[in-house]
Amino acid sequence: SLVGKVISKGPECYSRNPSHWCKIGDWVVIPGNAGLPLKYRDVPLRIINDDHVQAVTPDPTYITRC
Repeated sequence: SLVGKVISKGPECYSRNPSHWCKIGDWVVIPGNAGLPLKYRDVPLRIINDDHVQAVTPDPTYITRC
């Protein structure tokens, strides 16, 4: 799994599930193989589908590998 910060959401994000439980600024847990990894100005990013978000965590330092 990976932990990442939500920096943007597309216009159709959560269109199938309008609860909007994940918001910009949240730290989220996603599967390690989810999405499209890329770099923008040497900053690693990952574009993912909204249904790949597994959980929201208040502090990413709480998440460790098993």
